Amino acid sequence: MLMAAVAAACVSVPATAQEFKSAQILTSLREPALAASLKESGATWTKSKGSDGIEYYAITFANGIKATAYFTVCKPEGCMGMTLFADFDQPKKKTTAEVDKLINTFNMGHSAGKVMRGDNGAVKAQAYVVADHGIAMGNFQLQILIFASICEKLRTTLYDA
Repeated sequence: MLMAAVAAACVSVPATAQEFKSAQILTSLREPALAASLKESGATWTKSKGSDGIEYYAITFANGIKATAYFTVCKPEGCMGMTLFADFDQPKKKTTAEVDKLINTFNMGHSAGKVMRGDNGAVKAQAYVVADHGIAMGNFQLQILIFASICEKLRTTLYDA
């Protein structure tokens, strides 16, 4: 599982000099903006480089959700996107068919992200943040927090419903 590989290779991320400024327009996404947004949100994170050469950010949100982020469509001046994902184990008290039905129903009510089966059969939530033409730092942070909120609802749906 990718999350396990990421967690095994994690190192602490040093504090960044960038302040969180909600109205600041980001013309690309970079680590300082992510760090400022996560710090402002009360999240903790570590960074590691995967065997694929991509830098992964293992995030723990204030609500206890654990997720991973990585930047996409990158050039030396920054990246135009960021993928967020979180993995959830198959609930022990539900059949695969029951979980698949929950996934379909959940997706119909939560369009800010998508839920699917991962390669290993686990349930995977995913969202994508786009910075094309600029994004306010406050909007960047809000999209990350919406993902954390959706994952919290998914966790409840999978394990408590």
